Amino acid sequence: MVNITETLNLPKMVSWELIFKLDDLQKYLKKSELNEIVFTSKQVYNTLKTSLFNIINIDDANANSLAKIVSVREQSFNLNYIKKLNISSIPFDSFSIIIENLSNISTLNLTKHYLNLTFINDILSKLNKLNNLKLNQVDIVFNISYFKSNKLKVPLTVRKLSIEACNSFVFSGKSTLFGRENNATRNGPNCPFKTIPTLKFHNLEQLSIKTAITHLAHLNMNPLFKNYFVNNPNLTSLSLEISKFTAESLALMLNLKSLTHLKLIGQNCNFKSTPINLGSSNSLKSLQFNSAIVSYHFDLVLELCKNCNNLKQLTLDYSTHQAPKIDKIISNLPGLNKLTLLAFGYFSSLDLSSINPLLTHINLVNICLLRDEFNLLNTLKGFKVLKLINFDKSGKLNEEKFVRDCIEFGWLNRSYGFNRILSKITSSN
Repeated sequence: MVNITETLNLPKMVSWELIFKLDDLQKYLKKSELNEIVFTSKQVYNTLKTSLFNIINIDDANANSLAKIVSVREQSFNLNYIKKLNISSIPFDSFSIIIENLSNISTLNLTKHYLNLTFINDILSKLNKLNNLKLNQVDIVFNISYFKSNKLKVPLTVRKLSIEACNSFVFSGKSTLFGRENNATRNGPNCPFKTIPTLKFHNLEQLSIKTAITHLAHLNMNPLFKNYFVNNPNLTSLSLEISKFTAESLALMLNLKSLTHLKLIGQNCNFKSTPINLGSSNSLKSLQFNSAIVSYHFDLVLELCKNCNNLKQLTLDYSTHQAPKIDKIISNLPGLNKLTLLAFGYFSSLDLSSINPLLTHINLVNICLLRDEFNLLNTLKGFKVLKLINFDKSGKLNEEKFVRDCIEFGWLNRSYGFNRILSKITSSN
């Protein structure tokens, strides 16, 4: 029998756990058998549970081997069942081979890549079934001397789009194709990411943007930014972690009739220069704001929360100086049933005096509860679950006392590293 691993110059023991879930694979084949049988036996390969292989994770540790496997199977094996592809920092040659043979995917996550605009457009144009695209730390290089269009051709079939910490490098003149050029303009007027808002997706439902403060493509300096909300009226979830956006953009967001989740993380946005007619919203059920938004635009946040008739979940940054504002926001939300408070960089005690008594879930991140606050939670009539995240990274928690308090106040305590999940003990527990 010909050893195909030697023929392909593959490692004798492929690290399958880097590509698939090894626990699932072992239900069907032992790891030692995979290197020979799965390569050579089409019958065994095709009888494996299809869902086992519908997600592939590729990075520089396995890209070369997987590219060779894909090349060999191109003619005799059906790869159409692979639906989700996660690619992180792999060589260009492997990227090209893999993506061209897996064009049936519906989900593509790209992390830490430096790609030529022509190349990525060629790849994206072949993914006609793509509905979930995530670009994380993807840098696009573009020579404007050779190609006049700076458009990034994201498939219009995409329903979930996430752009995080991406940059562009635009240069001109004779230059190497993939080198970061000294004369390249970073995120300038010809930035390909600036063209995405002009696209009219068939049914974009979820949009998430997280960029650096200096990124011009997603600031109010980009007049096209507002088109995200004009061209995609069916958005249900919107998450923006950018330094600034205008009052006009905010008004357009709030006019989205199907929007249920809105997350705004920004700095001192220019809202005051333009009046915003908030009106009432029956669709918004989840809101999140950072401390800068609450500090600089408290009245706007307060009114927005009040006008959300069906608001169920609220997430806010917490600090002692913000506590009075947070108390005021919370006290005006009679329908709220889930509250998440985030304290960054330090622990803070919490004033629960104005919390809605009908709350059922509270998540606290980097916040330490005192004994009296434990006792106060018992007064919340419908309260069921308390999640304490990064609860004891300081190492100062008296674990025995914490357990005794949980027992005394009727809490079931589950510990997961630095996290705790506390459930109110009832007859069903």
